Amino acid sequence: MKIGEVNWYRSFLDELLEESRFEGLKKVLEPLGQAIEASDRRCREIEICYTDDNDEVSDQADDLFFEEDCLVEDLLGAALVVSQCQIELVVTNLKKLDSYIRRNNQPFRFSFSLDRGDLVRMSPPESAQMQPTPVEVIESAGNLFKHGSQWQGKWKSQTNNRNILALSSLGCVNSGVVYKNFQRITKYLGFKEKHDVRLLESIIWEWVLHIHDLAYKDMKNSGLI
Repeated sequence: MKIGEVNWYRSFLDELLEESRFEGLKKVLEPLGQAIEASDRRCREIEICYTDDNDEVSDQADDLFFEEDCLVEDLLGAALVVSQCQIELVVTNLKKLDSYIRRNNQPFRFSFSLDRGDLVRMSPPESAQMQPTPVEVIESAGNLFKHGSQWQGKWKSQTNNRNILALSSLGCVNSGVVYKNFQRITKYLGFKEKHDVRLLESIIWEWVLHIHDLAYKDMKNSGLI
């Protein structure tokens, strides 16, 4: 390759790390985290205001808590789904890079599988001991929020649903109380507070860096870059 000549393989690979691709995720996660934090404050206010032993007052407090729990469930679910979309974008772009290399008749194969299920199971050294991987949990939790009602008959067999297998290993169960499952999920991912949704961005970023480095080594060793 001549000096100053653009290496399109390298350019396409480095697109995985473009900050602009993560800017949209950040812009969504920040207000979601703020909304969850606000809900937590409202719950504390309810505890302070509704201290009466009166059953009617107690019922009102329970109703308000239930509303806040449902809201937090929806906000957490939205954060997980948006993060799942970011994961999907990375997988799609990596497959596009592979297709571009093939179209140019290059005898090259990545040393790792480009199957979506295999990619989300890849993990940087810092979290290599975590099984399922954090990214696999994020993807599975996003699907739980979107499609959980359709999984009712699949939790027992589990054989053909890797998402259910991943979540079951965390103690998640087939339950109408989705939020209890979300508590297990966020704890596993390292949340200190319910509103720590920006952690999802960090997890995905570390995963992308890991995949980028592996892909770079493969392409470097083959002489593509």
